[in-house]
Amino acid sequence: MRRLPVKLHQNEELLGVIRRSLFSKIRKIIIVVVWILIPFFFFFPLLQLGGSGLGIFIFLLVSGVIYLVRQYLIWANSLFIITDQRLIDVDQRSLTSREINEVVLADVSEVTCLRNGLWNSLFNLGTIHVSTKSSHGYDLELSGVRRPEKVRDLLDEVQYMRNYGRKVI
Repeated sequence: MRRLPVKLHQNEELLGVIRRSLFSKIRKIIIVVVWILIPFFFFFPLLQLGGSGLGIFIFLLVSGVIYLVRQYLIWANSLFIITDQRLIDVDQRSLTSREINEVVLADVSEVTCLRNGLWNSLFNLGTIHVSTKSSHGYDLELSGVRRPEKVRDLLDEVQYMRNYGRKVI
């Protein structure tokens, strides 16, 4: 199992780790694939330019691969962690910028899921929104989630079990 970016409290049980679906990043994936493939379409004309053409080819290829790795790392490190005590939203904004927000389950007032648009309906994608009771608390939101209703049901079940003193499954 991958190491989590946050440390769990003592006696805290991990119930789920949710990431955005790769389908929600399809535009960026297409851009990266085109960016990496374009140099190959112009390989022979670029080689006719000599060393500068080869430099352009290598630059385009390497920059495309670097952008692909960057996008993957940002996607892989953006998580929504569900435990039996709290919800943790880890938002990797760039390679060097990460925002972590957490909400104690007792402060959760409402969990909703929203799905709109043809793309989201076709690929069963949606947005999970967690509202808190406290006025100074953060509302958590995770978009591009696959099967958002299932995530909402899990959060509702965790809240129910916590409120009625039963062990969370």
